[in-house]
Parts: sequence; C-alpha cells; structure tokens
Amino acid sequence: MEVSPGMMIFAMVLDTLSGRTPFYRLTEFFEEKDTVLLLLADIEPERFCDSNLGRAIRNPTPRVASSFFFFIAGLPFGGPVFL
Repeated sequence: MEVSPGMMIFAMVLDTLSGRTPFYRLTEFFEEKDTVLLLLADIEPERFCDSNLGRAIRNPTPRVASSFFFFIAGLPFGGPVFL
C-alpha cells in the first residue's frame, strides 16, 4: 500500500501532539501504536521512515495540501477521503 503525502503529514501531526519525537524515530513511534485505529489503515511502521517523510514535505503541491485537508476533514464522518 502506498502512503499518501497527506497521511504522512497527519502522522507527523499525531507524533507532535503526543510528545514530539525526531522524524528519524517516527518508525519507532508507530511500532508501539495501532495504525488501524489512528490512521484508519493498516500501514507498516517502516513506511514512516525519514526519506518518505522528506518526500511528503519537500513537494508542497496543492495535491499534498488537499490530500491532507480531506484526510483530516473526513475523520468525523467515518473515515478519510483519499484523492
């Protein structure tokens, strides 16, 4: 499963709100968490490596912003909307 840039940014926001670990340790953060419950998708923790996070941050296109917005906006309505 390919992880959208919006979900990568959402993972960074979750990490920041829960104690803020460095990005290179985000895989360790998600090894201890239930990604299905937090992200509504079964994603391996290895997907949140710093190189994938860097790609999500490095290319701030309108698609990334809208992907993040629709992911967050869809959560109260039963699930994220992926573009």
